[in-house]
Amino acid sequence: MKILVLVKYVPESTAAIKVRDDGAGIETAAGVMGATEVLGAGVALAYFGAEDFVTDMGGVRRSDNIEVLHARSHVALAARVAGVPVLDMVVTDFGDDDRFRREAAEARAMGYAGKLCIHPAQVALANDAFLPTDAEMERARRIVAAYEEAAAEGHASIAVDGQMIDEPLARQARAVLDGAQRRSTRSR
Repeated sequence: MKILVLVKYVPESTAAIKVRDDGAGIETAAGVMGATEVLGAGVALAYFGAEDFVTDMGGVRRSDNIEVLHARSHVALAARVAGVPVLDMVVTDFGDDDRFRREAAEARAMGYAGKLCIHPAQVALANDAFLPTDAEMERARRIVAAYEEAAAEGHASIAVDGQMIDEPLARQARAVLDGAQRRSTRSR
């Protein structure tokens, strides 16, 4: 098991928290607003820190996370534009597995690469949430096979399981299969 240790300091010149020498934590209103610039400056990894962000905003944490929806989305988008993998916020109630699973599923859907864990019990939950399920892998295989066959025949879109599939959706399916490769590597 790998354990990631984050060593933080606040540089005066940025609104982000520096993580070692090659990562950034986005934890303030100014950090969120400047996320595109900060993440485009050559960092290798980033995370969104909701607890500090809400404190900086003078807000109140809620179990539905509505108070961080915009910031969380903005950080995920900025990280994607910068090509930087980004980790989602912590769940401070490390005994609430259902909340962790829900937040991890939301984060995966938003494009986050993973989730920060503050307790060893959360690691397996994060792995399960961010790696494709057997059902997702099987569906992805069907989509890729059908789309590649249709594309070879000159078709730009097809139907699989009653859903229109074109190149962007075929790319999504290929990404799931790439995740399946990571899953098989993890289980060895």
